[in-house]
Amino acid sequence: MRKQQVMMLRVDFKVELEEVMKGRIGAVYKAIQRWAKPCLHGKQTISFVLVTPETSTELHRRLDPPLKEMGCVEHFWTFLAPEVAVSEAGSDPFVHWLSRAWEKAREWNQAEDMRHSQSFRRVPKGRV
Repeated sequence: MRKQQVMMLRVDFKVELEEVMKGRIGAVYKAIQRWAKPCLHGKQTISFVLVTPETSTELHRRLDPPLKEMGCVEHFWTFLAPEVAVSEAGSDPFVHWLSRAWEKAREWNQAEDMRHSQSFRRVPKGRV
C-alpha cells in the first residue's frame, strides 16, 4: 500500500464561483472521493487540499472525466502541496487546512495503519 500524501487541486470555472456554488460544487467533492477541504478561492477559481495515495498524474487522470462532464470547468491542475505555508493575515483557511491535511497523512501513514508484507517460512511436508 502506498503512503498518503497531500495534493492540491485547483479548478478554474467558466462562470463565477457563486453560480457554481449553487449546486455543482458537490460534483467536485463527489469526483475527489477523498478527504478534501476547499482552501483558496477567487472570482472563478477554487482550490482544494486533499489526502490521497495517488500521484498527481493518477489523480488528474481520475478527475478528468467527471470534471469535464460538469461542463463549467475551464481548466484544472493537480500538484503536490507544500508542507508549510505562511499567510500575512496569520491563520487563514489555506494555512489551517494544509496543516490539518498533513496531520491526517502522517496519522494514516503510521506503521500500525499501513499493511505489512508478510514473510513466511516454507515448512516441508512429510519426510525430507
